[in-house]
Order: sequence, then C-alpha cells, then structure tokens
Amino acid sequence: MLLQLWLTRFDRGELHIEYPIGMTHTKPLYITESHHHVLTGWARLRRDLVQAPRLLTLDYHTDTKPAYFGYATDNQKPDRPWRDIADEHVAALDFRNECAVTTAISKLRYDEHIDAAIRAGILDLAFVAAHQDGGHIQSNEQIALDAKREKTFVTPQGEEITVLLPRREIAPPPFTYSLPQSRIVILPKTALDSALKGDERDRAYRDSAIETDSLDQRLALIDEIVTSVAAPGLFDQPFILDIDLDYFNTRKSIAPRDTSTFYRLIRQAAIITIARESTCVATCQIEEGEGLDSDFLESALLEHISRALSSAGQSPDVVRLA
Repeated sequence: MLLQLWLTRFDRGELHIEYPIGMTHTKPLYITESHHHVLTGWARLRRDLVQAPRLLTLDYHTDTKPAYFGYATDNQKPDRPWRDIADEHVAALDFRNECAVTTAISKLRYDEHIDAAIRAGILDLAFVAAHQDGGHIQSNEQIALDAKREKTFVTPQGEEITVLLPRREIAPPPFTYSLPQSRIVILPKTALDSALKGDERDRAYRDSAIETDSLDQRLALIDEIVTSVAAPGLFDQPFILDIDLDYFNTRKSIAPRDTSTFYRLIRQAAIITIARESTCVATCQIEEGEGLDSDFLESALLEHISRALSSAGQSPDVVRLA
C-alpha cells in the first residue's frame, strides 16, 4: 500500500484517510514477539512518508533506554567508550535500506527501539503511555515551583549543602510544556477516583487501560503539550499506534465498557504494531489467577481492531515479523 497516495480531509478536528479508487482499504498491522522488532514496520512506514511520523505506545514499561546501550557496553574498550559505539550504529541505521534495519534490530535489545527510531529519523516524536511512569513530563510551571524547594545552606566548615524541602506545592493551571531532548514524552498515570486506595486503586487503574475516560485524559495532555510547542496535533499527521501486550494486566483491561476512543485511535493510526512479549505478559499481570497469556490477549486485541476497522470499511493487513 503506497501511503504517499493518501488523500486526507478534516472533519471535526479528526484526520480521515481516504483511499484513491481501486486501492485496497487495509490497515498495515505488524505483530512480533520481541518489541524492538516492530522497528521493521516503523521503517517501512517511514519510507512511504515525506516526514517522520509520531508514535503513541501503550506499554507496561517506558522503553526509554538509549539506543544500542546493551551492545555498546558489552563491546566498549578503554579507548572506545560505549557512547561512540552506540553513535556509530545509530548512524548506520538507514530506514531506506531494509537490510540496514534488519542489522540494526539484531544488535538492539529490549527498551532501546524508541530512542533508536527517533535518532535515526524513523520517528519524529514519541508519546509513551506506560504503567511505569517514572520520569514523566511535568509542566514548566511545576518544574519552576519545584526548583524553589531547593535550599542551600553553608555548614560551619564552609561546605555548601543543598536540601529539598519536604512539602511540595502543586502548580495551578494553565500549564505549558517543553519537549525533552530525547523527544520521548512519558505521560503520567491517569487520574482515578480519589476514594480508591491501595490494591483496589491499582486494580482500577489497570482495568482502565483502554477505557475511553483514561485514553481521553492521555490525549488531552498530548494536545496541551503539542499546543505549547507549536506542533501539529496527534491526529493532524500520520502516527503509529504501538501496543505491547504487557499493557493489559487484567482480563477486564482488554474488555473495556467504552471502546470509542480506542477504536478512534485504531482507525486513525497510519499503522498498528503489536509486541506479544509473552514473558512480560505472564509476569506483569496483577495476579496469576487472571490467567493471561499473549495468545489470549492477541486474539482479543485483534477482535477489537477488526471491529474498529470494519466500521470504517477497512480491514487489518497482518504481517508477522520474526
């Protein structure tokens, strides 16, 4: 499918894809076991576009390790630090060459693919919706307020000590944002009913993985961020919907009450990539009693994708990657 032949129209702020007469109404869908192998699908999309697409990934982990960190640290020498080795491999990652992409994947390890894709020009910007949200984006206003918590004291010996005052003030809206240098934006966890506590709260959060209320919070924050940096909205340019099956930690999480926003993401994504990550699926589920495995989750997710696309006269074109 030649993505450069897409015709687009805007309706109520949404980007709709229309295919020229005679073109098959299919959506490329790549499925792989190890997450970093989705780079093949991302590179294929990039070759068909003038500009690099954005990424929205749903995952248990943030997957923000530096590209080639594992390979480079294993092969570094006193006169050849790991960063130099990593930089050389990023420079060799040419998305226009399928063989170069395959070679790159063979030397990437888990959690390194997003940084590799951005640095190689395959992606422009990544939004990460993960259950582990350490290092998530904060508003410029909150960062400025937090900086005021730092106080420096001079000891009797003349040594300067900086301490962080215990009480943290919360900045009031409106907010502005700045993109991190990595161009990987980790989104904070979505808000829940404040009455929920402990394990009950954690289960409710996991259950809401693709509920409309939860995803709408994510998308609203993305809108605030791109508005702050004067960038196009998520739906205004091609984007990839990437899903790691370890994002689903309960049976309820893959069976939401309201699928409208999730189905909207499916329909409007340029391509969809799915990482099975069978080991992580088994270890990340809330309780063993959930009985989750990658086969069950893949089947349920493909059913959602088929339903979402059929309502738009489309169907998934499934490609299984090694």
